[in-house]
Amino acid sequence: MDIINENQKLLLQIMDNAVEYSTLEQKVIKFRPEEFKFVDILEELKENIRKTAEDKKVVMDYGKISSSLLMETDKTKFLSLLSLFVKFAIQITKENAVYLSASIQETDYCAVRIKDTRGVITPYLLKAFTEIFSADENMSRKNYGFSRFSVKLAKKIIDLLSVRKEIIMKEGEAQEYALLFPLKFVIGDKENMEVESVALQ
Repeated sequence: MDIINENQKLLLQIMDNAVEYSTLEQKVIKFRPEEFKFVDILEELKENIRKTAEDKKVVMDYGKISSSLLMETDKTKFLSLLSLFVKFAIQITKENAVYLSASIQETDYCAVRIKDTRGVITPYLLKAFTEIFSADENMSRKNYGFSRFSVKLAKKIIDLLSVRKEIIMKEGEAQEYALLFPLKFVIGDKENMEVESVALQ
């Protein structure tokens, strides 16, 4: 019975990711850039990853996150990518926790960083992230327990939001894996894009 439930959950996840991915493959993609504080999306992020965290018995904890960190981007797409990023870490890690941090980097970027020990990222998780986010499709085909569509969706949003991938190093040792989001809204591929303005509250 448990196996049937697990398969049903995976199938629903694949369907959701496939639908979201197909909307991003349409000729005109709509963007709704808005300004928000990073800390204001943390509750929603926690809710998005809750089921995965419970199933895997992995806790998401926070490292350093500035309460004043302000961003301007498409919030829905940003949250989708962030949720996938954390879910990937939870599903891959062999540890019992993942740690999420966010800070300004190079003045123009928000670096959202993940590690799976209090000190540094484990070599296993680092290797998996490198494979998943590689441009080589064959590299990202290893089955870590989530659908290929979720990887394709993550890569698509990375392109659309002009996100950079980076391994955070210190004294020659990998510390964390990071996604770098522009602090100000930038469209990756300017063709077939439609930007909607969001009225300020």
